[in-house]
Amino acid sequence: MALDFLTLYLIILFNFLALSILWGAIAFAYRTLKPARYWLAACVLLTATGGTLMLVGNGESLRLEIFGNVLSIVAIGQFSIGLRIFFGKPARPSITLAVVLGVVLMMVLPEIRDSVAARNLAFSSARIVLLVIVLVILLDETRYAVGRRIGIVGVSITTLGHVGLIAGDYLMLRQITEEDGYYLLTSYALLASIFGAVVWSLGFAVMTIERLHDDVAMIADVDDLTGLPSRRVITRQFRSLAAAPGDVHSLLLFDLDKFKPVNDTFGHAAGDAALRHFATIARQSMRESDVIARLGGDEFCAILPHTRAADAEAIASRVLAALQATPVDWKGDPIHVSSSVGIAEWDTREDAQFAVLISRADAALYTIKSGGGGKIAIYEPVVTEHRLLVASR
Repeated sequence: MALDFLTLYLIILFNFLALSILWGAIAFAYRTLKPARYWLAACVLLTATGGTLMLVGNGESLRLEIFGNVLSIVAIGQFSIGLRIFFGKPARPSITLAVVLGVVLMMVLPEIRDSVAARNLAFSSARIVLLVIVLVILLDETRYAVGRRIGIVGVSITTLGHVGLIAGDYLMLRQITEEDGYYLLTSYALLASIFGAVVWSLGFAVMTIERLHDDVAMIADVDDLTGLPSRRVITRQFRSLAAAPGDVHSLLLFDLDKFKPVNDTFGHAAGDAALRHFATIARQSMRESDVIARLGGDEFCAILPHTRAADAEAIASRVLAALQATPVDWKGDPIHVSSSVGIAEWDTREDAQFAVLISRADAALYTIKSGGGGKIAIYEPVVTEHRLLVASR
């Protein structure tokens, strides 16, 4: 039994009206998420497609039929453009424009314009070109796996539905099938296409959620002033190293010297510049395997994997020397940034906590801050007492 096309067009209208509300809310709430605007436009166009084709079903003009189908082609093009932007690729709207122009030009030809099957064959072929492009983009990516896989399933279903539409139109053109068989095949193929489109739209919504989750995680992982990792990142690094017993690592705690007078003399903008300068120098002076993070204020922490305290001291000395050699140029006035460094070495066989290592390095810092700073102290526990080896730099 063939499905009623008027009912199918009504399904298109209401399904994509609901999705338009969804994407409208997302586009409004996350205005910097440009792809959401394209996907909203696509759903609005498909809503209009459903409404337009319902009028055609009620006996309106051929032009209205062509218009409704062209809207659906443009809609899939909008999905494609939004997807390209979502994955950081060039938008390339010219592809959609070329496909639309090609279909419009086909409608000029009497042998296509005057045949229902030929017209539908042209429309379905145009849509399947853009669907394949969407599918290739999704298959080419590895990010946002859950939503992307849902999208792949949805686009594949819609593409297969369009294969059915093309098959029905071809069989009708070649007079291989009767009208009843034609409407039976194409009605179910259109239903599959509608279902697939709803599935891939939901897949895109899931991809958006995954991306927003990653953005939030990145904000939490990066200090917005210096661009260094946050305390959360360096804590994860500590746990990762602690999970592999039998090695020795070092933790460095940097505390900038006389930082408050910089803010008081030059202003907070100069203080921010000094913090960014320190972050840049520290990253450049350390090894690629070292992780340095901003704990807050003028305190920074670094973890040096597979490094004993003596070697960590050499790296800390390199940072201090680079700081001394390159003052901050603040509106023509040099601002000399210096730091005191406390070092705590730990063996992963020891059941040490991150907070304990911080306190050890801080204890080392405490002994040298009162002496003017610019020094390095190594915390070295012994059996009966804690001894601090202080090296002036």
